[in-house]
Amino acid sequence: MPHCWPSPAGSTVSGRLANGAPFTAQGVLTAARPSGVDIRLYTADGGVAVQVPDPDAAWPAEVRVTGPHGDLLLPTLYESAHRFAWRRLKEHLSAGTRPDDLAGFARLTDLYATLTAT
Repeated sequence: MPHCWPSPAGSTVSGRLANGAPFTAQGVLTAARPSGVDIRLYTADGGVAVQVPDPDAAWPAEVRVTGPHGDLLLPTLYESAHRFAWRRLKEHLSAGTRPDDLAGFARLTDLYATLTAT
């Protein structure tokens, strides 16, 4: 039977999984650090920690796996939308190409200006 302890600063839920293993999930609301999600899974011989920053952050997510081998930081596969947009623009500028979606973006911008003017 799961138990839940909500409060203005967050919540805690605990219970047992189908195999009998204990389970606890906590959500903490604080202004003491930048917003984001921190997920940790502990096992008998290690675990995994996933840290995903706020979408407006300029740094990547981190995934660390801990086991008998020690602590391993996995290669970064995530980047913010802002970073991706700037990297994409740089690639097009370096190659001397134009992205196909710019014409569609210009049409939407014109349409938005027309709609807000009426």
